[in-house]
Amino acid sequence: MRLERRSVRSAALAVCAAACSIAPGSEDQPEASDVLVRLSVDRCNGVAHEGMVATRIGPGLAATVAHGFVDEDGNLDVDEIVATNADGGELDARLAFIDVERDVALLAVTGSKSYLRLASADALADDGSVQIALFEGGSVLRRAVELEAVRPISVDGAGERQALELSGTVAPGDSGAPALADDGRLLGIVFASGSGRKVTWAIAAPEYEAAMAQPGNVDDLSC
Repeated sequence: MRLERRSVRSAALAVCAAACSIAPGSEDQPEASDVLVRLSVDRCNGVAHEGMVATRIGPGLAATVAHGFVDEDGNLDVDEIVATNADGGELDARLAFIDVERDVALLAVTGSKSYLRLASADALADDGSVQIALFEGGSVLRRAVELEAVRPISVDGAGERQALELSGTVAPGDSGAPALADDGRLLGIVFASGSGRKVTWAIAAPEYEAAMAQPGNVDDLSC
């Protein structure tokens, strides 16, 4: 797969452009099971990634993390993306935009028209409960966590992004899971969990709003 710093003439770009022009969501938020997508990435060497999650944030558009699509050197390494909904139904999913430094990725995904509203930057630190929606076996559960901070965070000294610092930990396959406000708005997308203490980080929703305003930058598969 090759990255392009220009607009690509593809259906993926058309989906991204459509999502940018439509106000996301309604006041009545959908159930987590309606917006979560399971992902598995087949690498160019034939080895499958352990999996991650994507969250629908617009018509035909889902948010996830960039690190699931790259190798240890940060280069794209994708042969095929396998996507299913919460019921196990197969979906067509294509990588439309990726920012490796901020760990942000957008997918063009077929299926349900349900999607989440993104919380504004001002709303991130509002009081209220926060829940992480996760796949567990064949079902979706919500795990209550505490919002401890909203601040710029980098991993290994690189790729600073605005992020939520949450209590508790998640498993590696939970990357891409949504952190939800008590009214169902999307606060952020889980990208890492601490090893020395019980903490989880989520990329703040405004980072994805900014990505939706940019043209697609993925041309074709890398192998």
